Amino acid sequence: MTRRYYRGAEGIIVVYDITHRESFEHVRDWLAEVTRFATPETQILIIGNKSDLEDRAVSTEEGQALADELGVPFIEASAKSADHVAEAFETLASNLIDIKSKESAEDDARRDADRLGAGDIDKAAKGGAGGGGRKCC
Repeated sequence: MTRRYYRGAEGIIVVYDITHRESFEHVRDWLAEVTRFATPETQILIIGNKSDLEDRAVSTEEGQALADELGVPFIEASAKSADHVAEAFETLASNLIDIKSKESAEDDARRDADRLGAGDIDKAAKGGAGGGGRKCC
């Protein structure tokens, strides 16, 4: 895949089949590609699919251990029965909202610093020069 495929992607879901070990063994490769082409802010979720089936080749513990090692959330789901599908998207959406809120707060702080002038922030907050004797906020 190329960088164009990942351009603008804010969230990526990597799905493997819990009844097919080979698909699980490719998760690291897929995530390496995501890391290579996506932005660092891109949120990632690993899903072990087909949790409705009993002929497992990959245990829940293996999936969770891999996700923990890679530092990404993990959910087992079933596309067929829709078990945990909504939860997967809600998890990804919640992570995206958290990162966007943090980015927004950082942007606000930068704008305030630019508006006040980096050296005048402490003075303005204390009512000193540049603050006109008033508190900053």
